[in-house]
Amino acid sequence: RLRDLLGPAASVSNPVDMAGATDTDPAIFGAAMRVLAEDPHVGGVLVVGLFGGYGIRFAEELTEGELSAARVMADTMRDVGKPLVVHSMYASHRSEPLKILTGAHVPVVESLDVACRCIAATHQRGLVLERPTWEPEGGEDGTDPVAVDAAALRAASTAVARARDEGRDTLTEPEARALLSEMEVPFPPATLCRSAEQVREAVSAMDTAAALKVVSPKIPHKTDAGGVALGLVDADVAERAYEDIVSRSAAYLEERSLPPGIDGVLVSPMLAHPVAELLVGAHRDPDLGPVLTLGAGGTWVEVLRDVAHRVLPVGRADILEMLGELRTGNLLTGARGRDRADLEAVVAAAQSVARCILSHDEVDEVEVNPLFVYAKGVEAVDARVFLHEASVFPQS
Repeated sequence: RLRDLLGPAASVSNPVDMAGATDTDPAIFGAAMRVLAEDPHVGGVLVVGLFGGYGIRFAEELTEGELSAARVMADTMRDVGKPLVVHSMYASHRSEPLKILTGAHVPVVESLDVACRCIAATHQRGLVLERPTWEPEGGEDGTDPVAVDAAALRAASTAVARARDEGRDTLTEPEARALLSEMEVPFPPATLCRSAEQVREAVSAMDTAAALKVVSPKIPHKTDAGGVALGLVDADVAERAYEDIVSRSAAYLEERSLPPGIDGVLVSPMLAHPVAELLVGAHRDPDLGPVLTLGAGGTWVEVLRDVAHRVLPVGRADILEMLGELRTGNLLTGARGRDRADLEAVVAAAQSVARCILSHDEVDEVEVNPLFVYAKGVEAVDARVFLHEASVFPQS
């Protein structure tokens, strides 16, 4: 039908190129739009070029054909319930054909980049509308993904109260681990040590290599402060590593004119190399409320910036969709001979992080990075929790 309408020079694949068929009769835009709109495989249409400017650029008598086409284009897309976005180099002229389109709530923009973003947004909206409605219980997976028991709330309250009493808006890692563990985020075992002798005892009791991390509410990025030592298998080496970590961390605070605030080091076993490292976090957006974030994790998170976001609450299908949006998502599906990641364990961890921010109004931001993902199970390697300066909402 397009070939008959536009002639042999036109390209009738996607994108359709009118090839001059409308130069003498812009009304053909409307007829072509009807053909496209009636195709069940077409979800929306983006018009690109000079529409609305034929009467200005070429000949005034062409305006009548544009007026007719504008009416047909708007009516057709409205009748079939499909989106139309018009890019026009004459958008700023607000010609009569373009006024008809804008009067019918059709976006008319001069920037091709913005026009492409607009039609892409309609596709994203369609995906959202097709999702099952989230239900607080008895949902698609038969469970309530944000249900929290009283013990978890009490654990959160204890950690928050301690931080408030000390004038802090950042939880230490042991506090964050305790809070998130109650929410069922899986962590490897760890021991808080405040002396070289305690470090020696903790490392000696392990049957694997150990990792040491500084514990301080004033040092959210431990690596930047030289506050991490990995792969320690000897107790003497671990003692020296403890002293080095404390010394470097103290210097880090002093250089930034921060008061002393080192609580010790966290000693935990080194973990096996994962299939992938993810970031799982949640924060309160001032306009949208609680938002879940999933992305490529580890030390390259700021460089890769490979993340997906969803306004909470979300269900299992939403989380799997977020993972599918990541550029590094193929690492989870067994690409190039790698083990396939335990996606259900990732979903459970993401729901647990969501529980943390949804169940306690004092929590402003929570982040697990990295989350080590294995063929079976996941392990949270590090966690951070930040509080509001003051509670904004009453505790429910």
